[in-house]
Amino acid sequence: MTPIRWGMLYTIPALKTMTLKDLRLPFLYGILLFYALFSSPTPDSPGLIETIIGIGLIIVSLPSIAELLAKPLSSQPLWRVAGIGLIFYGLIVSVVMGVWNGNEIHYILRDVIPFLYLFLPLFMAAAFQENPAQARRFMLIACMMGFLFAVRSMIKSWTFLGFDFSGVNELYYLANAPTVLLASCLSVFGALHFATSRISIMNVSKILICIVVALSGVVAMALTLQRASLGVVVLYTLMLLIIFMIKKPLRTLPILVFIVVIMLPFAQDIAALAEALINKTSLHGLNNRTQEWLAVWNEATRSWGRFILGGGWGTTFDSPAVDGERVNFTHSLLSSMLLKGGITGLFLTIFYLAGFAGMLVKLACRDIIITAALAAPFLIDVFLYGSYKTLDFGVLLLLVPVTLFSGCVTNKICTSPQSHS
Repeated sequence: MTPIRWGMLYTIPALKTMTLKDLRLPFLYGILLFYALFSSPTPDSPGLIETIIGIGLIIVSLPSIAELLAKPLSSQPLWRVAGIGLIFYGLIVSVVMGVWNGNEIHYILRDVIPFLYLFLPLFMAAAFQENPAQARRFMLIACMMGFLFAVRSMIKSWTFLGFDFSGVNELYYLANAPTVLLASCLSVFGALHFATSRISIMNVSKILICIVVALSGVVAMALTLQRASLGVVVLYTLMLLIIFMIKKPLRTLPILVFIVVIMLPFAQDIAALAEALINKTSLHGLNNRTQEWLAVWNEATRSWGRFILGGGWGTTFDSPAVDGERVNFTHSLLSSMLLKGGITGLFLTIFYLAGFAGMLVKLACRDIIITAALAAPFLIDVFLYGSYKTLDFGVLLLLVPVTLFSGCVTNKICTSPQSHS
C-alpha cells in the first residue's frame, strides 16, 4: 500500500488492498468535520445527522474492540483498565438502574450516548499509536472543529446592529465546545510562533489564519459570556508572551507593542465586555456550583442503593444552577457520575480521568504550551461546565494520549536557541 501526502488518502491501486483499519483515521476526520458543520455539542432533539455520526463512530471503532478485549488486563495501562470497567458498569448497571427507577427513555438515551463519547480514546488511541505522524493532523482537525463551532455561534448571535454582549444566546451551546477554547489557545500560539519566525509570504498567511481562528473563538465566547474560557485565553496568552520574551525577546517586543496599539481602538468594546462579565459575576457568582453539588449529594444519599449504584441514566434532580428547574445534567462530570452512577461510578470515573491527568503531567514536563492548551478545557469540563457530555470532550481526551505518543507538538519553540532572536 503506497501512501500519498496530506489531503489525500491512498493511490487507486492501493485502495484494492485497503481494510477498514486503514481507512478509519481519515474516516474519523470526516465524521468530526461533519459533526462540527451540521450538528451541535448537545442537540436537544438528535435526528438523522446525529444518527449518521453515531453509526460512523461505531464503524471506526470496530477494529479496536476485538483487539481491546483480546489483550489481558494486566498488560494494559491503568486508564484503559479503568475505562473498560467504567464502560461495562455504565452500559449494564447504570442502564438497569435507570430502567428500574422508571427514568424516561429519552433522558436515558441522552445520557448513554455522551457517556460513550468518553471512551473515544479507548477505541481510537491505538490507531494513532501505530501512526504517530497523524497527531498533528488530528490536532488540526480538532482546531478546525473549534473554528467551525465558533463561526456558527457568531452567526447565530448576530443582530441587525451587530454583536450583542448580553449572553442571551447561551442555549445554542456552540461556543461551550471545548474545541473552541483549544483552537483559540493554539491559534494564539501559532500566531506568535510564525510572527517571530522568518518573514515570508507563507508565514504571513499562516499568521492571518491563526489570528482569524483565535479571534473567532474569543468573540464567540465573549458573546455568550464564557467567563472561565475567556479567563483561560487571557492567562494562556500572558504565559506565551512570557515564554516568547524569554526565548525571542528582540522579535517578541515589537509584536507586544503592536498588539497594544491594535487594541487601543477597541478599548471601549473591551471595557463593555469586562463590565458585562463583572455584572454576570455579581448577579450569578459561581452559578451556584457549590449548591448544585449539595443538591446532588442529597439526591444520591436518599438510600444506600442510590449512594452505591446511583439513580441510573436519566436521573433528574432540582438544580440550583438553573433556578431550581428539574434537569438531568450537572455542571461537572464528577457530580453527574455520583448522581447517576453512585459512589462506584464516581470512583471508576476518577480512576479513568486520573490516567489522563497523569499523561498531562508527563506531557507538561516536555511541552508546557500544548499541555496548558489541553489541560484548561479538560479541567473546565470536569469541574465547571456541562460540556463533558459532548463529542468534543471525547476528542479532547483522545488528544492527550495521541499527543504524548507523538512527542512534543511545540518543542521547536520551547528549545529554540537564543540566536533566533
